[in-house]
Amino acid sequence: LEYVEKVGKFYHRARAGYTFGSTLHQALQIFHEDGGSAAVSAPELIAKMETVWQSQGYQDAAHEQAHKEDAAKILTTYHAASEARAEQTKPFLIEKMLKWDMGPFVLTGRIDRIDEHLEDGALEIVDYKSGRLGVTEEDVKGALAMSVYQLLAKRTNPDRRVFATIHALRGGVTASASYTEEEML
Repeated sequence: LEYVEKVGKFYHRARAGYTFGSTLHQALQIFHEDGGSAAVSAPELIAKMETVWQSQGYQDAAHEQAHKEDAAKILTTYHAASEARAEQTKPFLIEKMLKWDMGPFVLTGRIDRIDEHLEDGALEIVDYKSGRLGVTEEDVKGALAMSVYQLLAKRTNPDRRVFATIHALRGGVTASASYTEEEML
């Protein structure tokens, strides 16, 4: 698209949605690396978001401020959900690139987060979607990236149950699905 069709440069321009999503990802990465809800309060999480806030792509100051207010609401809701899960899971990987040599190519994927379930050691791949209000199990099953992430996580952790979750940050909802060995191939 960039070199042959010459339309790829369109995707290099700053856009509010991309900037917003990037900011949320960075804030959540710091939040989990700093110990999650056990160590970071909701106001502290919002303060962390302020430190990584990016202003590119917004139409004007009012547009940016509206997004900043949305981000604070999203992170407050996220923090409450994180508190509810704190005794059941712990972060296993945060913002990590996984690779698997498939022979003619190397399959790679950057995973937002993998949580380890304390009860059974299962690994839950969590993918943040900053613009979504809702998500269903069918959405997760139909997402190519989620099947790739699950394949990568299963290949590097073959002794563990692995499943995938999409977290629709705007709506504060999640949906999960797992793939059979045949579905991943």
